[in-house]
Amino acid sequence: MNPLAPEYDLIYRRALEHYQRGEVAAAVELLMQLEATGHATPQAQELLADISLQQKLTATTVSAREAPEPHRSIWPMVAISASVMLLLAGGIALALLRPWERIPIAAVPTAVPTAVATVAAPTAAPTATPTATPTATPTAAPTAVPTAAPTAAPTAAPTAAPTAAPVEASVPGRLGVRLPAGQSELTRAPRNIAIIMDASGSMLATVGDQTKIAIARDALSATVAGLPADTQLALRTYGTQRSADCADLTLLRPLGVHDRAELLTTLGAIEPVNEGMTPISASLDAMAADLAGAEGFTAVLLVSDGGENCDGDPVASAVKLAATNPKLRVHVIGFDIGDAAATATLREIAVVGRGNYFDARDPAALAAALQEAVKLSYRVLGKAGDFLATGLVGGPTIELPPGRYRVLIDSEAGGEAAVEVTSGNTSLFELAPEGGTLLPTTP
Repeated sequence: MNPLAPEYDLIYRRALEHYQRGEVAAAVELLMQLEATGHATPQAQELLADISLQQKLTATTVSAREAPEPHRSIWPMVAISASVMLLLAGGIALALLRPWERIPIAAVPTAVPTAVATVAAPTAAPTATPTATPTATPTAAPTAVPTAAPTAAPTAAPTAAPTAAPVEASVPGRLGVRLPAGQSELTRAPRNIAIIMDASGSMLATVGDQTKIAIARDALSATVAGLPADTQLALRTYGTQRSADCADLTLLRPLGVHDRAELLTTLGAIEPVNEGMTPISASLDAMAADLAGAEGFTAVLLVSDGGENCDGDPVASAVKLAATNPKLRVHVIGFDIGDAAATATLREIAVVGRGNYFDARDPAALAAALQEAVKLSYRVLGKAGDFLATGLVGGPTIELPPGRYRVLIDSEAGGEAAVEVTSGNTSLFELAPEGGTLLPTTP
């Protein structure tokens, strides 16, 4: 089932991961999606500003002037020559005065150039003892500085700082909202529910002894049958008319209060054609037009067993759909999806659509996911009124950092409460029987 992660945090983390991998264009696209929906956090805005500044700096061409020829002083060469002459003279004098300890002259030039070449400054030449100075001084200086300085500084600072501070503050608490005792999960549904049913060719595949389309029809029929009679419903599908046609979109029922038996008959007759396509982006764009006159809270349910294969951009389409109505939520149910890239795209559609993603691997999970998706949702706001997370009334609790928040129910009756989440504890609230009030209760 869906873990109900906060939307802004998921998009921001993905953008940050893209940015850290050098995928700047992908990071900018996600951050711009946050901006478009009005949920950009200060961190997201700061990251977008940093990327913009870096791109400006990279685009600026600086004309480099030719570097001047370095000034070469003759004094280091004079000092080196003097050192060599002194050492040679010393070797000759030693050979003349002590013939029994005569040192071969050929050995002297071998040691001297090595030592002199590593001297850092010309002040080393006039030292009192020519033999000792060239050997000791140059060796110590170059070895100690490059090795010790770079190793100590980077290792100590980055490791200690990130580990110490967040550990205590990162112990989260949990928040949940449930229905009053005696009320079923579907008695409090959104006013409008619009369904996009995948009927592409892949839905003819089987899970167990049933086709995917048969499983999806049964699960949707059970969900629709349990909704309140005054719920306004819309039903759209794709892939039922023509093979390999990305324009094969069908609005089976426009938004309205329909006779429930007739609607269930229409739903049960959905049948894919072989090689039917999956135009998710075009379907979301069409749904924006279907819901143009909708009032109140609206849940869009996209049921799909795969990703877009018509060269559309379903995430961008979901952003535009969500922008048409602040009370609209896009929930996505991924049914028996084996492709990681398709799963990631469907998850992102739910995130930018301010909804939830449900991963259904089998018929029972699909039925449960649909029941969850049509529940009332609630929003969690921070101190400044910024959107932080979404959850489902009667659904699993959600994880939040310790702190004070506001919870708002996404329904016509409303309902809100100021809540406090404490470290390691669960704060649970119950919706009043008639709505409009959230009452604290025990877990």
